[in-house]
Amino acid sequence: MRVQELASVVEKDSLAGGLHHLVLRSPRIASAARAGTFVMLSVRPGKTVPLEPLLPRPFSLMSTLADAGLVEIYFRVVGRGTALLSALEVGDVLNMIGPLGRPWPHPPGDAIIVAGGAGMPPALFLAEELGRAAGEAKRPSTTSGHAASGSREVIVFYGASTRSQLFFLDRFSAAGAKVHVSTDDGSAFRRGTCLELLETWLDDTRPSQATVYGCGPPVMLSRLFSLVSRFGLPSYVSLESPMACGVGVCRGCAVKMRDGSFRMACTDGPVFKGEEVAF
Repeated sequence: MRVQELASVVEKDSLAGGLHHLVLRSPRIASAARAGTFVMLSVRPGKTVPLEPLLPRPFSLMSTLADAGLVEIYFRVVGRGTALLSALEVGDVLNMIGPLGRPWPHPPGDAIIVAGGAGMPPALFLAEELGRAAGEAKRPSTTSGHAASGSREVIVFYGASTRSQLFFLDRFSAAGAKVHVSTDDGSAFRRGTCLELLETWLDDTRPSQATVYGCGPPVMLSRLFSLVSRFGLPSYVSLESPMACGVGVCRGCAVKMRDGSFRMACTDGPVFKGEEVAF
């Protein structure tokens, strides 16, 4: 259910490389959001905030804490809108619309999550959502007294350009995921990309029943789809696309499909089957 509400800044962290982490109080969105969905944010005009930029900006949700009514976002300053967002202080209020888009599906079998750079937020949300689901499955049923069967293993491949761009690794582990990390320059963990790390792991393990989830830039997702297709694994990808409305009206986030059609990243996605997308 999509809602619009005023969200207040509860916590703010300025990270390295122009990256920022915000915790926002937004009870209705927090209770409705699922991993893979996103929100549209805009700073409210006031004495120190101009009307420009007029349009809101899309942000993937990094996590939610429904009981506390909190949502988290993580972003890099790339223009006027994100610069205004980064200047907010605890207690400031902004407009939020969400949750928007289609969430990650949870088919049976293990989950292989691949995140490159700024693709980390929807990957962390997915890992935590799967971790919570696994915890609930282990609880004895109130009727049978037995826990649900069929455990799911979550394996994360997380890559960044350098050590200073790696964040929230501990939260992946806390969610119960097995985490493999790489940096392009070798300043931390394995040297190389997360796709190189994944390819080595797939060669060694040859998983038979697993779904791959990809978050990152289009070039990375295209290479990811090619890689996992060689191993016969189904995949889902979260596509990054500029958008002005988030609800399918402006038609500015059209994504070309392999069958020649176009679909909207905001309403049909941002999560798509890898086999559907014309990378």
